[in-house]
Amino acid sequence: MELVSIFGALRKLGWRPLRTIEFASWDAEEYNLVGSTEYVEDKIDYLRENAIAYLNVDVGVSGSKFRAAGSPVWQRSLLRVLDRVTDPHTNETLRQLWDEGHSAGSDYVAFQDIAGTSSIDFGFEGPEHGFPYHSCYETFEWMQRFGDPKGDDGAFLPYHRTLAQIWALLILEIADRPLIPFDLRTYADAMMHYAEELSEDATKALNAASVPTSSINLDPIFAAASFLKEATAEFHAFEDTWATQVLANAGGMENRKWLLKRLEYNERISRFETDLLDLADPDLDDPRLNGKGRKKTGIPGREQFKHVIFGPQAWSGYDEAYFPAARDMLAAGNWTGVQEYADIAAARMRRAGERLSE
Repeated sequence: MELVSIFGALRKLGWRPLRTIEFASWDAEEYNLVGSTEYVEDKIDYLRENAIAYLNVDVGVSGSKFRAAGSPVWQRSLLRVLDRVTDPHTNETLRQLWDEGHSAGSDYVAFQDIAGTSSIDFGFEGPEHGFPYHSCYETFEWMQRFGDPKGDDGAFLPYHRTLAQIWALLILEIADRPLIPFDLRTYADAMMHYAEELSEDATKALNAASVPTSSINLDPIFAAASFLKEATAEFHAFEDTWATQVLANAGGMENRKWLLKRLEYNERISRFETDLLDLADPDLDDPRLNGKGRKKTGIPGREQFKHVIFGPQAWSGYDEAYFPAARDMLAAGNWTGVQEYADIAAARMRRAGERLSE
């Protein structure tokens, strides 16, 4: 609430963000993420068309170790923010202390995996099993004494204050920079890593079942990831061009030509994640993309999840799966299904890269 008050005060002073900021609080997270999921399903078309980013804080503070998980597009903005915020106890920047990670167990799941809104979840955590989560001991007294005690300077709840700083700066990164600061090159690099993990796991599964490794061909995914590396590098070259033309040559004065180019760039970067959803698209000829020949799109048996790269693991809502549909097929020993959904993912990846230059 303090964060909302700060942005409200800024607005009263005349500040206006370049992009709309909405704050929300969800009910029924433990009951299968019901509150956030119902919201996303109710506004699915609006979110897929207009939403740029979603920031999630579930357990904000239960210790002093910063954690973050989410879409790879956030890496550049997050690192920039962590370079500006210091740990209240060590006085080192949080970037020096942070270990990257991924998970899938909070209210951003629906935004990321159903709506295709680039999402991030972050906070501070303590030792494993050190937080009396959802118990009668999860009290304000526990937080003051153990979760977030006063620092040497006597500051009250120092990591809550630090969390608010990170949160506010991340909002400003997305809402108030002329160019949306997502980095698709990082995403392309991550896809190659995810493909390598899938390939290794597929080889192990096939060997364990005494099935020839040639039964699954993941070359299309690797080819699509390579294509994306080239496409995203070319796409991001616009950032330097715009900075030279507008900031350097024109002293920050943006004419109509460069305004339209910037808006087009922002539109393409904001729809990139949505283009990775497995949706019916009658305007596309490729049956793997438009859903022809398939009764349903999305992850089989969990069709609400449409993202071809990210999704919750089938039997754990708190662990992320990369190429989730193919992995579900792999776990079931359905080698034909693995190939089908790997091909669908590869086609979506390539299509997302192609749309960056359309």
